[in-house]
Amino acid sequence: MKRILLSFLALVALGAPAAIAAKDDASDTKPVIVAAFSGYGELKRDIEYLGKLSGNPDMAKGLEGLLMIYTQNQGLAGLDQARPWGAAVSITADGSQFPALGFLPVTDLKALLDATATILGEADDAGDEVYEIKKGVNAFFIKQKGKWAYIAQQKGALEGAPADPLQQLRGLDKEYDLAVSFFVQSIPQALRDMAADLIKQGMEAKLQQSAGDDDEQAELQAQIARQQAEAFVKRINEIDQLTVGLNIDRKTSRTFVDIALTAVEGSDTAKQFASETTEPESSRFAGVLRPDAMLSLHINSPVSDEDEEQFEEVLKTVSKQLMQEIDDEDDLSDDQKEKSKELVSKLLEEIDETLEKEGRINAGLAVVGAQRLTLALGALVADAEELEDVVKEFVSLAAEDLDLPKPKWNVGKYKGHRFHALSVPLPNDEDDDNDNVKKLKQAFGDPLKVSLAFGEKTFYLGLGEAGVDTVKELIDSSAETPEKLSPMTVSLALAQLLKFASAQSGNPLAAMMAQGLEAGKDRIKITLQPLDNGVRYRIEAEEGINKLLGAWMGNSVRGI
Repeated sequence: MKRILLSFLALVALGAPAAIAAKDDASDTKPVIVAAFSGYGELKRDIEYLGKLSGNPDMAKGLEGLLMIYTQNQGLAGLDQARPWGAAVSITADGSQFPALGFLPVTDLKALLDATATILGEADDAGDEVYEIKKGVNAFFIKQKGKWAYIAQQKGALEGAPADPLQQLRGLDKEYDLAVSFFVQSIPQALRDMAADLIKQGMEAKLQQSAGDDDEQAELQAQIARQQAEAFVKRINEIDQLTVGLNIDRKTSRTFVDIALTAVEGSDTAKQFASETTEPESSRFAGVLRPDAMLSLHINSPVSDEDEEQFEEVLKTVSKQLMQEIDDEDDLSDDQKEKSKELVSKLLEEIDETLEKEGRINAGLAVVGAQRLTLALGALVADAEELEDVVKEFVSLAAEDLDLPKPKWNVGKYKGHRFHALSVPLPNDEDDDNDNVKKLKQAFGDPLKVSLAFGEKTFYLGLGEAGVDTVKELIDSSAETPEKLSPMTVSLALAQLLKFASAQSGNPLAAMMAQGLEAGKDRIKITLQPLDNGVRYRIEAEEGINKLLGAWMGNSVRGI
């Protein structure tokens, strides 16, 4: 609780003290930063929920007991525990000043200041029913107005405090336990341009340090980087609002963090957000989101014209880099180098053609297994048969150069897909001390089994001994999954991951955490959701993660 109070007061101090001035009328200011906290009562209910879930039913009482010790048995007397807290940093119409104002729900401000004196410091009478608290070189002024206590860094700033401060929170206190919103368009254009110039200068300086003399490749990289910087700056200038919010949803027994971005209506960024979340054709790889997967990734997102242009530039850079690396490879003959360049060009052309013809990125990945893993991924391609020819040539060339076992072509067919297989022996332990190679062997086996499958417009890759069966399962499950999905979904089974990590490294902490998650749901999921003129990334944790969080909090409280 002490940290919450101090952090809240610190938020009020955002911005240089010299820039914060008194304002008799707040109507000529615009919000730049707004922070919302759902209130002390909601915090206690969340702690009670986490405590019961983790076997620490008295955890909230324990924190209350600590608070009583800090406040000399007064608790938070004078605080209205049922209502939210908030703070806002605004900017004046001329852009020269940044008044900051925080507010707390109170029934008796004097009682609250007396109770928290050992935490915040003694409150002195500053006249006009205003109290002053000094913390080092900083000072805070507090005044009660109706049912609210207002906090500012200058006494005069309290005069224009609104009668209903909750309007500033714009509903954040109802949607989240804790949230912060940044209003980019409130920042004067001159300040945004200054920030943009600093970004560009930083990138230019970094490029100059890494670029060599008369290096055509470095110059191309610099050109691409500048284009990316311009695109980034343009997007920042068109962002309207950024919100980060945390909520413990006791009804669904989940916790989530939202990162929401909205753009100025009608801007290119708003159109791009809309294109990113427009529902495309049905996904061909929804089956990767299987309940037994340790890790799943699914993407089915349209590609805007702007994105396609950027991809083309990136592909050009990648092409030149790969060509240079092939030229620098001493183990290849001239014929092998020419053949390698030809295949790389064809492969990149296939990627470019897919983006152009399909207009979307549709792909999926799943990692399944316990002691031994299997990785399977699939991707939409414009012409899988043409890609198949390129891959077969490339694999044959690599097998010949690295002296690998010959690939096995056309080992089977399944529902319109042609299967191929190859086996890649991994370096012996005595020949290679690389710890990553040992972990790779433990995870996927040695030799590494690689499975390839090509349909009409689909390509699959499987790694591991069960690669063929897993790819077939994905083909079946993807055909049977018609429901709507987010344009992007990432799903991670934390208990499985911790068990695997423990088996790999023998870490007892990972094993203990995995054991603690077994009784409950343990998935962490990231999804992309559409908003009006924007997008929202939601990171969601299931009940088992809440249980783990409650156990950690309980141990922390006992350790104080």
